[in-house]
Amino acid sequence: MTDAQWRALVARDRRCVLCDLAPQWCEAHHVIPRKKPARGPIDIDSLALLCFRCHGELHDIKATLRRGPHNDWYRDFTPQREWQSA
Repeated sequence: MTDAQWRALVARDRRCVLCDLAPQWCEAHHVIPRKKPARGPIDIDSLALLCFRCHGELHDIKATLRRGPHNDWYRDFTPQREWQSA
């Protein structure tokens, strides 16, 4: 991720999209996983700002981050057999 992408992500999301923690406590989450088989892109549309706690929890509970119809984010607990793009 480039500095420009990070700045764009912070400008768009402003805070952790799940708990509203300030961006200095956050990192970029790949909505579409970078690993095989998905090989998601590294672009602003496939990233979300998550604090370290929410990011770790999302992976620990094996949930998927989804964007709702009003650009709100939520955890999706539906088991994924194959990666489906967001």
